[in-house]
Order: sequence, then C-alpha cells, then structure tokens
Amino acid sequence: MRRTLSATLTPFGKEFCVRTEGGKSLAFYAGLVLFSIFIAQQAVGFGGLLVVLGIAVFVSATSCQSEKLIVWEGLGITLESRSRLGCIDSKFIEIEKIKDVVLSEVMTSVSVDFYLVFVVRGQDELAVAFEHLKPRLSITRQVYRDLCAMGVVS
Repeated sequence: MRRTLSATLTPFGKEFCVRTEGGKSLAFYAGLVLFSIFIAQQAVGFGGLLVVLGIAVFVSATSCQSEKLIVWEGLGITLESRSRLGCIDSKFIEIEKIKDVVLSEVMTSVSVDFYLVFVVRGQDELAVAFEHLKPRLSITRQVYRDLCAMGVVS
C-alpha cells in the first residue's frame, strides 16, 4: 500500500496529510466477505456465518484511510485519523504542553517503522502522528523538518 504526503498552508498554520493509495478497496472486502460466508456456512453453519460477517465489517470499517497533523501557529497541533467509513478521531495538544518532538524508529521481526512522536508535559503517554498508516522515513523526516522550521520543535 502506497502512502503519500500532502502539505497545505492555511491562514492559521500548516496541514500535513498522509493518505493511502492503492491497497485494498471496498470491493476486495466485499469479495472477502462473500468467500468467508461460503466457507463459514459450510464449516460451522449460520452462527459462524454471522461471526465471520461481523469480523469482516469491523475490519473494513475501522481501517484507516488518512491521517492529518495540523499545526495551528501559536496555539498547538491537532492529530486526526479518518476511517474508510468517514469516522474521525482527533486530539488537540496545546503548544505550551509540547515538551519535545522525536523521530522514532521501531523495529519488529518483520518490519522497521518510523514514527513522529510528541512528548507532552503532564501525560504519561506519548502522542503519535500518523500512527496507523506508518509512512516511510522520507515522509516522516519531511514533516519533522517542517515542524523545526515552524518553531514547534525547540
């Protein structure tokens, strides 16, 4: 699945958006549901059919389509995530509460992912930009450089 970055200047600051391109479409998930229905009906009957159908709908609905980092000059940042069905999850962090911004590397047995992490004063948890889409290093580095140029990173 390919991810692209778009950066837009707004009257109030700058907006960074990472989107998925290609990848699995809703038609793919519909085909998967139909195949799963057939297998579940053969294997476990109508009860299994409902379970498989519920899982397929949940996976399709909760997959992330785009994530945004919006910098409100002098005010703070908004981290926003949008699912394929249009559900939006957002979090605002005041600029005074941002202690540091870190470009972090996470290694697993099968992949290396890069994250842009905000250390927030008074919170135990870190705020992660583009957490679900996991963009390439080049995208994450470009956003980090722009944050440095805008004065978000001290």
